Amino acid sequence: MNIQTLMKQAQAMQSDMGKIEKELQEKEYSSKIQGVSASVNGKFEITSVKLDKQLVNEDNVEILEDLIMLTVNQCIEQANAEREEKLGALTQGLKIPGMF
Repeated sequence: MNIQTLMKQAQAMQSDMGKIEKELQEKEYSSKIQGVSASVNGKFEITSVKLDKQLVNEDNVEILEDLIMLTVNQCIEQANAEREEKLGALTQGLKIPGMF
């Protein structure tokens, strides 16, 4: 394999990665656990948190905090899984001489 071919492959992969990254950043990931709903975008920013009114009272503060944390973490896990899947598929099979 010559260096020109390798450079062309690297440039194509860089372009594809940029497209996938933009697509992932624009995506929303949502989850709902026991009356707590949350959404996170592909930049891992929380875009919404909604609570069922029945959950909101003084006696449920610790439970509510845990549910919010679990729900947001589930959204982040979804975003990470898709990111790994799409970017991993792009680099799978990449053979760089002397690297592997």
